[in-house]
Amino acid sequence: MVGQLVRRTRIGGCGLWVVGCGLSLRGASRTHFLPPTSHFLLILLLLFGLALAQPSDPARGDLRIVILGDINGSFGATEYAPGVHQAVRHTATLWRPDLVLLPGDLVAGQSHRLPETRFAQMWAAFERDIAAPLRAAGIPYAPTIGNHDGSSLRRTDGTFAFARERQAAADYWRQHPPPLAFHDGDDFPFHYTFSLGPVFVLVWDGSSATLLPNTLAWAEQALQSEAAQRADLRLVMGHLPLYGIAEGRDRPGEILAEGERLRQWLEARHVDIYLSGHHHAYYPARLGDVVLLHAGAAVSPRRLLGENTARPTVTVIDIDLAPLSLRLTTFDLRDWQEIVLTDLPPFLDTSTGRLWRIDQAPRAP
Repeated sequence: MVGQLVRRTRIGGCGLWVVGCGLSLRGASRTHFLPPTSHFLLILLLLFGLALAQPSDPARGDLRIVILGDINGSFGATEYAPGVHQAVRHTATLWRPDLVLLPGDLVAGQSHRLPETRFAQMWAAFERDIAAPLRAAGIPYAPTIGNHDGSSLRRTDGTFAFARERQAAADYWRQHPPPLAFHDGDDFPFHYTFSLGPVFVLVWDGSSATLLPNTLAWAEQALQSEAAQRADLRLVMGHLPLYGIAEGRDRPGEILAEGERLRQWLEARHVDIYLSGHHHAYYPARLGDVVLLHAGAAVSPRRLLGENTARPTVTVIDIDLAPLSLRLTTFDLRDWQEIVLTDLPPFLDTSTGRLWRIDQAPRAP
């Protein structure tokens, strides 16, 4: 999917608008009746072609960000799927972004049955297969904590239900801090802020349906900081989305509580983009002046509400600075073809309200 967004200034706020999108036309297919041997050879050729498939390298902006999230396997897994390895390789050698954003579920915890030693082993696998290749390529990366990395779900006594996972995540990230221009890194990797040129990024712990106490007070102060105020683009990243977009996930517990209230809170503080994961479905949406970028998943994709197709994805964002504009290019990891924006539904009727595709959202007055 290729989409272009530009900042539009209006009374009372500012936002990003889609002003155009590239469409790719695929050739019509024909059905041929082939003998069994030909079918076998055709399958081999198709498999060989998929193995050699390569994504395109979009026209590069002044800044480039790659979004890769929800990459974990089954509980306790210490290996990543081939598509994840390919995405990391393309990121390091082809797209070469200025930053990789990781919207959570990077390892496969959230199980009380896992032995204590497995958590460090999973993070060692992340270090080996994801972090080390990016560092070797000189590419910084920024995570948010997902429910499988270290859920913030609390018991009735106030303790964390998955304290082992949270401790393992804290241990790994504090031993391997990425090279970011931090403004506030005291609670990294759970809550922190940094800048990439004119882009201000705030990361909060959205690993369960309820933000932790004082999260909004901390975010308020961060968004009022000099760094945030002088930024041309403000992005907030958390694992759970504000609206439910995927089959089986559009319910309480799978989205942030009071999502629309949070969207309005973000809009009032001139946040341009809320980036999330968790639903394993790609959908760039817009409500009011906030782009809700649902990152999809590299592993185990889910269907959008009312749709029949599930796509594993990775997204490249190119940012042009003068004038400020964004271009999203999203790839299907199965064949590395670009996802056409108009292949996605124009809106989703979720349990908490209608969500518009980014180019279809009614413009605020």
